[in-house]
Amino acid sequence: HFEVITLDRLAELASCDWIFYFVWDEGDGRAFELEQRWVTSRVWNTLPAVAAGRVRRTEDAVWTTGGGILSARLLLAELRAIVTR
Repeated sequence: HFEVITLDRLAELASCDWIFYFVWDEGDGRAFELEQRWVTSRVWNTLPAVAAGRVRRTEDAVWTTGGGILSARLLLAELRAIVTR
């Protein structure tokens, strides 16, 4: 499950053990600019998962737009690698 949230809702992530996110850019770079605003914000940097280094930017092709068994296997392999580091 994923949900689009706004900068003013970042504090809602305070109870998360891990944060996985992706950036969907339409070729104009605005999504990447927004990402930079978020990851440099005071709220983001005070989230416990961020402070603990448990944040990963994911590949949207595998995590959201991909489908089928190959994407599922890639996602599980990526998750396993992330949480066992």
